[in-house]
Amino acid sequence: MNALKTLATLSLIGCCCHLRAELIFSNMGANDTNFFPGAGHGVRVTDSTYQAYAMGFRVGASPYVFTGLRLPLLNLSGIDNLIVSLRQDAAMGPGNVVEILSKDSPVFPDWPAPVQITSLLSSAFPMLAANSVYWITLEPSELSPCWYSWAHLIAIPEPQILAYSYNTNGNTPLPWNYSYGFQNGSAFAVYGTPVPEASASLLGVFALTSFVALRIIFKGHQLRVVKPCRLTKKGM
Repeated sequence: MNALKTLATLSLIGCCCHLRAELIFSNMGANDTNFFPGAGHGVRVTDSTYQAYAMGFRVGASPYVFTGLRLPLLNLSGIDNLIVSLRQDAAMGPGNVVEILSKDSPVFPDWPAPVQITSLLSSAFPMLAANSVYWITLEPSELSPCWYSWAHLIAIPEPQILAYSYNTNGNTPLPWNYSYGFQNGSAFAVYGTPVPEASASLLGVFALTSFVALRIIFKGHQLRVVKPCRLTKKGM
């Protein structure tokens, strides 16, 4: 029976990725206008400075399959030297990496181009637990000169969860400093696909249909499982 429940859950979660994503969190306001095009929190490395920045968000009462995020970011100078990650919470600060969404990518516009909202799509589709805090972290990937600007909020609709790692006495990272309140964080929006509540009866139905959906094929003494549906990057 445990095997059936596992198959049902895999089938249910996998097929969720075909559904259109919903907004999990956003502080960008109506029509994505709640940020300053010309001002932002710095993420940079110089000979004497290291800066990384992170924004936290809380998932609501239901779990989601994470599908991606959008954020206004500008590359002010230097090489493409940035890691954007989704992280777990670690007692008031960014914790373990859940997924790296971008590393040293040229996708972000270069100054003097205007800041624009860039979408980063998930390829791992991790589960976000209900009532849990997660972090979007922006960090230099190496100690080579770079300078990014993550746009500030204009209005602060609710208390913001944020953290930063600033070292002005050298270019090595320092521990994250946590902050919470009505403060000027950076703009971003997080998207995901809702996970239906897997009641006992639904698990039973999905368990039976999973044998067809997963196309279980016996070859000798080996069991080969083919994925129920192709994971796509829809909904952004």
